[in-house]
Amino acid sequence: MAFFKNLLKKGNSEPPKNKPEVRETKSRSKDPEAPAQAAVSPVLNYRAGIGVVIAPHVSEKTAGGSRRGTYTFRIESMANKLEVKRAVENLYGVRVTSIRIVKARPKTRRLGGRMGVVPGHTKAVVQLAAGQSIEIGV
Repeated sequence: MAFFKNLLKKGNSEPPKNKPEVRETKSRSKDPEAPAQAAVSPVLNYRAGIGVVIAPHVSEKTAGGSRRGTYTFRIESMANKLEVKRAVENLYGVRVTSIRIVKARPKTRRLGGRMGVVPGHTKAVVQLAAGQSIEIGV
């Protein structure tokens, strides 16, 4: 068999070793001593909270909370406090101090002879640091 033929040869006992080529990379910056710093802007980052924060939850009760620095958002049902905190901080450029998550249960409703279900939802009540606010259009 061809497999054993190569093993039983008495010629070269060591297979040739392939050394990978190492390329030198040159930095494109003019001053190699100064580290590159990313600029942090307080502008809205719309891609940061995708999949976690759905929308602000605006009602009479939540509108009064903005004076106290608390804001309410509808969130995904499986999101946890850490994910919500990161999403709100990245989306709005604010510092979050505390989060409370509230789950509203689904309710059955009847229209004529038919039964229906109003789906439940999950809300997050977010407390911001003192002196910070979010502009939410109503």
